[in-house]
Amino acid sequence: MELKWVLPFTSAKDKQNRMETKPDFLVAALLGHEGKGSLLSYLKERALATSVGASLVDQTSDFQVIAVGVELTLLGLEKQDDVIQAIFAYIKMVQDSAPLPPYLIQEAQNMSEVSWLFREQAEPGGIVSAFAANMQDFPPEQYLRGPVKISGMQSKDVSGIFEKLTAQDVLITLVSKTFEATAKKKEKWYQTLYSSTPVTSERRKLWASPPIISALHLPAPNPFIPGDVSLREKAVEDLNRYPEGPSLVCETPKFRLHYKGDRRYGQP
Repeated sequence: MELKWVLPFTSAKDKQNRMETKPDFLVAALLGHEGKGSLLSYLKERALATSVGASLVDQTSDFQVIAVGVELTLLGLEKQDDVIQAIFAYIKMVQDSAPLPPYLIQEAQNMSEVSWLFREQAEPGGIVSAFAANMQDFPPEQYLRGPVKISGMQSKDVSGIFEKLTAQDVLITLVSKTFEATAKKKEKWYQTLYSSTPVTSERRKLWASPPIISALHLPAPNPFIPGDVSLREKAVEDLNRYPEGPSLVCETPKFRLHYKGDRRYGQP
């Protein structure tokens, strides 16, 4: 199952703000969260889904497209309305939680910084191609870092995106072999069989006012997101010195943990 929303830019200023603050990054992180209180945790406990993911799947000069994908179980396919209602219940929970806790914004910015500082070297052709695309959306000083770094994200930016994820504007796609008998339409280019059904106003009303699900809540602070990304050891390889083996840093009846610092690549 996939739910998609088209989010038009309301102005050049709105587009520039979204490109720089990247609220879609945190929107996707919250919807795709897998820990306690998450949408996935709720659906898994009820055997309705095995995975949930969200991301910005498309962007043009006029709009962005955000999608939530759910890998349904057979029971989830049977109770698809319950799954959709749970998605809108999570969206409503985030809306009602505004302003968002500052740690969520900080974690998103920290991960953006890690991605920027430790990006792998790209091929020259790929860099030139990326620059050509980035020139359409960013000023010269941001041609390289613009698509990666989050700059100035605020809670209101994220809340603004969640407010646009409405039951009225959603496009829902279901893919399953069980539809083979009912798929009577044929797609023009690949001759793929499909069917389309309008969503009734009654269903949209239910999704627009979902019940409060107490099991759904925002993620707790993540202690594994680094604030300091400096390396503990210098990544300088001394070829005249025989490399030392890993040292034992922790031992319990259940496991032993060894550590050996990188001396060559300089990556965390």
